Amino acid sequence: MDEQKKFLETAETEYGWYYPMLKVMLLTGMRISEVGGLCWADIDYDNDVIHIRRALFSQYEYGKKKLHFTTTKTINSVRDIPMMADCKKMLKLQKKNQNKIKKELGKRYRSENEEGLSDLVFTSSMGSAATRYNVAPIINKIVKSINLREDYESVKENRKPIYMEQVSPHALRSLPVSLVRRKCNTIIRADMSFHSKKCIRRKKEMCKVIAIANQKGGVGKNTTTAAPTTVAPTTEVPTTVAPTTEAPTTMAPTTQSETSTVAIGEGSDAGKVDSEILNCKNDKDLAGSTFGKLCVKVKKSKKKAISLTWKKIQVAKTYVIYGAECGTSYKKIATVHSKTFTNKKLKKGTYYKYMAVALNEKGKVVAISRLIHVATKGGKVGNCKKLKVNKSKVNLKQGRKFKLKVKQIAKSKKVKLKKHRKTAFESDNQDVAVVSKKGVITAKKKGKCSVYVYAQNGVYKQVKVTVK
Repeated sequence: MDEQKKFLETAETEYGWYYPMLKVMLLTGMRISEVGGLCWADIDYDNDVIHIRRALFSQYEYGKKKLHFTTTKTINSVRDIPMMADCKKMLKLQKKNQNKIKKELGKRYRSENEEGLSDLVFTSSMGSAATRYNVAPIINKIVKSINLREDYESVKENRKPIYMEQVSPHALRSLPVSLVRRKCNTIIRADMSFHSKKCIRRKKEMCKVIAIANQKGGVGKNTTTAAPTTVAPTTEVPTTVAPTTEAPTTMAPTTQSETSTVAIGEGSDAGKVDSEILNCKNDKDLAGSTFGKLCVKVKKSKKKAISLTWKKIQVAKTYVIYGAECGTSYKKIATVHSKTFTNKKLKKGTYYKYMAVALNEKGKVVAISRLIHVATKGGKVGNCKKLKVNKSKVNLKQGRKFKLKVKQIAKSKKVKLKKHRKTAFESDNQDVAVVSKKGVITAKKKGKCSVYVYAQNGVYKQVKVTVK
């Protein structure tokens, strides 16, 4: 307990930005990958519960480090963690600090510029997603600072120094049980540390116990009163674990790419997607969105109106349209049942962004469209009328490549195409062929697929690919 106290005090005084995150890790027992993947939509203040639904991992692709939302380590790791009073306090402090730093940094806040990462709870002081690569060095610095202070105090008191061992992010998972008060029974402790199915099913019981604990002072007070007989087995693990214990939580890059899933997408709850879109402040595609399923594009553009159209999906009953002026936050504009929509009362010569979400009769997401940018008439900017592609059909042998060359043609020579995004490419079957951001098709295995080539306003060409 003394080491925990020193650790948190040093974190608060010397590394204040990371203090809420480290304390939440201590209080909840979350893995560093789960902490990194935690979004504000997962925080349920009403029921005092934190929903663990995904993990965040980084891996190198073509020499560049990329972040991916993935499934949690195990099926049972998808769980609900009770939110103690101290934990709630830290989350509110983090929100306050985050809003302040976002205002100060503006567009330099990195998570705002990363696709699907704008809603992260914990980041670095510049907005980078929290991973073991940037959290571990901070923990090491805190331990080093504690040991330097111990050097000074031991000389002053004429005694042998007692150093704190190096702590890995994973080692913090072994500490939270000792912070839980007696009122928080074994079920809750197991849910925090071992995430059993039984615990998840008993969410209501946990919330009642948490409410009682919060009324009597929450976590962090009288921690020594915890009954040793009810402590989960992990409390026997030393509080300072060698960095090698981090290994179980990490996955080899190949495994991540195979199991990689997005935080939202097909099958997600409509409310969650709605929250994700409305909280998104950048002009980038949402994680889990695709072009080929909906193919949202501009149908007609006038001075004060924009008409959109898209593919009709059989299982979809409604289509929710989100939009706003480019560079501003999204608004839910309309919910329609047809495959067209017209947005009126707009400014002339201005770019607007749109996104559509298809829902089935149960309110589950069928597809999320890619973001499109459309300009109204009457200004110096315009829209792409059509695309010219060097090939409409491509035949390749396995392992061979072919580069698509694309040219955008504006509706009028008098207007300019302000590029909010470059021409994009998407394969509808990546098992057969994949396509890079630069339009290079790589044949993977025998079969047929289509590669969609689309402009920022949704105008597209479909290239048929056959792999022999």
